[in-house]
Amino acid sequence: MRSWLLALAAVTVCGPWPGWEPSPIALIAVCGAFLALARPRGNGWWPWTAVAIACVVGCWPAAKAPQMDRLAMQLEKHCRSMLAKGVELGGEADLLRLLGAFGEVVDPALPFGTLDRAARGAPGRTVFLADHRGQVVAWGGAKNSFPHSVRPLGQRRWGISWSVGSADLWLREPVLVEGRLVGAIIVSDRRPLEGDLLWGMRGTSRHTITIGIHRPGAVVLQPDNGPGIEVPVAVSARGSGLGSVALWLGWLVLAAAALIFESRLAWLVVVIGGASMLAATESPPSVAAALTMLLAGASLGRLARTLPPVGSRTLVLVALAGAAVFAVFGAPADRLHWLPEHLLR
Repeated sequence: MRSWLLALAAVTVCGPWPGWEPSPIALIAVCGAFLALARPRGNGWWPWTAVAIACVVGCWPAAKAPQMDRLAMQLEKHCRSMLAKGVELGGEADLLRLLGAFGEVVDPALPFGTLDRAARGAPGRTVFLADHRGQVVAWGGAKNSFPHSVRPLGQRRWGISWSVGSADLWLREPVLVEGRLVGAIIVSDRRPLEGDLLWGMRGTSRHTITIGIHRPGAVVLQPDNGPGIEVPVAVSARGSGLGSVALWLGWLVLAAAALIFESRLAWLVVVIGGASMLAATESPPSVAAALTMLLAGASLGRLARTLPPVGSRTLVLVALAGAAVFAVFGAPADRLHWLPEHLLR
């Protein structure tokens, strides 16, 4: 039992806990000291497998959430590249010959190839060409549909067209010949509302970028070189993935080992590990939460066998009531909204 209790103490020190970031040297020293005191034998070595996992995860440098200042700079850089591309295409000789009505014979496929080459290297980008009548006559790139509620012809303008699962950041750049408006270039970047790379803004291995949905901690970014653009941006933890599950892998391994070899201690491991998940500033991954619930049920079943009939029934009823309360009040509030907020305004 001493080996198991010291292993539990070592995993508790490894975390994760909010605001608790010990140095790798300190973690290794503490875990080594607990191992020396435990002197495990036989099945007493099993919990130290969990300690080794928790220690490695605790020493591994964690990917920090991207800062809003950095995301704002990335968004401005992306808008700057869109503007440069629109200006470049607005002076493209092949497109000017097509729109300028100089009487030349132009290959109809020529503008499609020019626009397709211009859209390369930008995920989700489609470039459209409108003539003097405001009709789209050529396009290239990702072959997305034309952004809704956008007038193809006019002076320079920025905007965002929101939809249920994606959004288009678009720029309309006029094409002028001797001061006469003969057409327009529309550069449109369509991206999902959540992802790793949205309009130049990059997430991390443990965080994704969410746009267009007002969540707690969301910030509205307004790039200086994109007048009129307002992008609500939030950073959220990934709900799945090996990197996220690894944070609580030591707890899960220790709980499973205790359930098999030291059932009297399994409930305590689950309680402390569950407290670590509830105290986390970011929602734990669904896989880790589901495994914790399964281990909690199994450990309570083992514990109920050791109690008198009245005590075991009371324990089961309290556990069921607690699970029901957690299912109702522990769900994130944003899951209760079935439409993005920008569609409800």
